[in-house]
Amino acid sequence: FDQIRTQVASAFGVPETMIADAANYATAKEHRLSFYQDTVIPKADQIQHALNRQLFEAQGLEFVFQFDQIEAIQKDEAEKAEYMRMLVDGKIITKDEARDALGYEPMDAAQEEELKPPAPDFTPNPQNNPQNPQPDVEPDVNQKALEAAVQDDLRKWEKKALSKG
Repeated sequence: FDQIRTQVASAFGVPETMIADAANYATAKEHRLSFYQDTVIPKADQIQHALNRQLFEAQGLEFVFQFDQIEAIQKDEAEKAEYMRMLVDGKIITKDEARDALGYEPMDAAQEEELKPPAPDFTPNPQNNPQNPQPDVEPDVNQKALEAAVQDDLRKWEKKALSKG
């Protein structure tokens, strides 16, 4: 049975460890990603090319597989992006080199400006200005009850501390 399983896996480009009983979670995860990258995506690219050439190009259409929707690939891409961010933050590579490694085009100045976070607002807050004191607002009933309970507890602790001293 093991020999047949090995032959079938090999024929379809499936890593044998992916179908073996002994694969642990981490190994299975890596093998699943490898299966997509080394087997599924290349085959799908061939199918995509054939479909476009034979069916869609004549009609001005294009068929495209969306591999970025595959969870295993999404996680791998997120890990790559985090690694690239660390390299850019560490001044080891430029943003454009990281973008190239992730399959993106370089950004022009306008695109860079679009992605910048907004500048912090340092406008003075009139409520925090001592020259513009805010009118005292009557605390609500819950606030008064809380303050009364705290004062009561403080009196009890003070009485207890003085009686032990």
